Amino acid sequence: MRKFLSVLSVGIAASAFAACSSGGGSSSMGSMSGSKEAANTPVMKGAREIRLSGTSFDFNRKTINLAANEEATIVFTATDAEHDVTVEGAKGVGHIVHAQKGMTARGGLKISAPGTYAFYCSVSGHRKAGMTGQLIVT
Repeated sequence: MRKFLSVLSVGIAASAFAACSSGGGSSSMGSMSGSKEAANTPVMKGAREIRLSGTSFDFNRKTINLAANEEATIVFTATDAEHDVTVEGAKGVGHIVHAQKGMTARGGLKISAPGTYAFYCSVSGHRKAGMTGQLIVT
């Protein structure tokens, strides 16, 4: 009987572990607009680095300047929670980079058309809380 209970306990523990660790294809970023985590955009070697951080529903800079067709790397640090950088309005641009709490990640950025574009954090509720900025392309 004792052996049966031990085997049963191991089986239950294994099932619980499998249920908790099974991603089932879902991402570690379940709060991002209800979708799977997008891959960071590729970085071009030698591109200018633009440092940006996200904390307390805000970016450390509200404006980023970029020349049209310039290759840039967004070096993004999420200090207090997971955050990302998404660009709106530029053709062929969207999600740039995502970082988990306390981590730094890189994502490439290149916009060919001059203009002013919005960038924001697409993690649920962050944009509404004011985590936005402007990307000015000249």
